[in-house]
Amino acid sequence: MGTTATQILARPKIGVERALRDALSDPRRRELVCQAAGWKDSSSATSRVLAGQQGIPLERLDSVLRATGLTVVTPGYLDWLSTGLVMWVQHSCELGNVEG
Repeated sequence: MGTTATQILARPKIGVERALRDALSDPRRRELVCQAAGWKDSSSATSRVLAGQQGIPLERLDSVLRATGLTVVTPGYLDWLSTGLVMWVQHSCELGNVEG
């Protein structure tokens, strides 16, 4: 059974909050995020952030997002990518290169 473009595009959405919580809960990634945020006491800051008692300085937000592995893109860019993928799949199917 082949994979359709719809199946490829239908991925679960990962929110910023979930990604940050996961990164701050992972001892291997926590220090990287804390350094990006400029927090001196990573253990205490992590606990306060996870409890909703501390935020992230706006001037450090880009660094924190990069440290969690996230990249901000516009919806228009995502639309452009998905359109290109659909066109590629249709073209590949016409050439007989993809099962489906």
